Amino acid sequence: MTEEASAPVKFTRFEAVGSSMVEIVVGDVVVRVGADVDADHLTKILRVVRKA
Repeated sequence: MTEEASAPVKFTRFEAVGSSMVEIVVGDVVVRVGADVDADHLTKILRVVRKA
C-alpha cells in the first residue's frame, strides 16, 4: 500500500442528517451510500474518488 493510499481521508463538507442515506462531498464529487455501508468498503471508495 502506498503512503498516499494509507493517508487519512479529509472531507470537504460533512452534514449530519436524519436519514438512512449518507452523503459525502469530496471536492466536486458527491458520494451517496446507505448508512449500513461497510466502513472498509466506504474507505476504498473514498480513496478511489480522491485519486480521480
